Amino acid sequence: MDELRRHYDGYCFDKKASVHVYQPWSVLQFLSPDGCHEFSDYWFQDSGMSSLLDNFVRFTGGVTAGDCSTHSIDWNSFVMNTDLNSPSNRLAILTQCGYFTIKKNTDKRVRVGLPNLELRHAWAYLLSNRIRDANHIPDELTDSVDDASQVLRKPDFSVEELTVLFNGIYKVLNSKNKIETEYAACNTPALYCLGSGYDVRTEVPEKGGRADLTFEFMDRRIIIEMKCVREGELAERKLSEAESQVLAHDCGCYIPVKPLRRFAMVFSVPLQKIVPAKEIDAG
Repeated sequence: MDELRRHYDGYCFDKKASVHVYQPWSVLQFLSPDGCHEFSDYWFQDSGMSSLLDNFVRFTGGVTAGDCSTHSIDWNSFVMNTDLNSPSNRLAILTQCGYFTIKKNTDKRVRVGLPNLELRHAWAYLLSNRIRDANHIPDELTDSVDDASQVLRKPDFSVEELTVLFNGIYKVLNSKNKIETEYAACNTPALYCLGSGYDVRTEVPEKGGRADLTFEFMDRRIIIEMKCVREGELAERKLSEAESQVLAHDCGCYIPVKPLRRFAMVFSVPLQKIVPAKEIDAG
């Protein structure tokens, strides 16, 4: 039930933002006696809504990185706007077709955003494809990274496999943009992996700090602490700092308790790739 709620709940359409509903198509497909009862993205993949969303967001300027955040707009503009090119009308239509939902409402303003994990997957998938198309990434590279991303489904993947995956993602999504900060070094693989069907978040609050990358599975959890190394800095020192930070905050040890793997990684700004990486402990 917790997984059903996380994947398919969160839709809200009443003005008080008080009643939540599940995505009916996805729940019915999950419960289908002929199905495998997998937590798949049924609505986005099977119902044809991906084409509707893709066409509309292209018309309004495309999926944006900001779509993962909530947006606050005037209530009257939200319900009465007729200008297709206005930001408020874009939010209203995307809410009506199920991409966004009402998160919170006051007398004068409404907040809308992505409702659940299924739609976070859809957002990341559309945005990743847009970036890949803009960067003219060859299919061979995209296919190799897609194959590499499957290693995360193995509980016993190695730190070398994780490094190969991240470095491939940087080539696909950041071939034309230089990564300068830890945030960008985390956001790029987070976007790609989220679009590949994983539940991954950045900057998850921890005891006394935040975990840079957190992957949640039903039966396990992965924590990654990322540091950047610049010209003249020692990568091994940065790796030690990342390890110390994870251990000091005991990252990943919270309810629900799950088998845990934790990694320290260092992204080289000059080389634009992960240089040293290590597993901190087996959890």
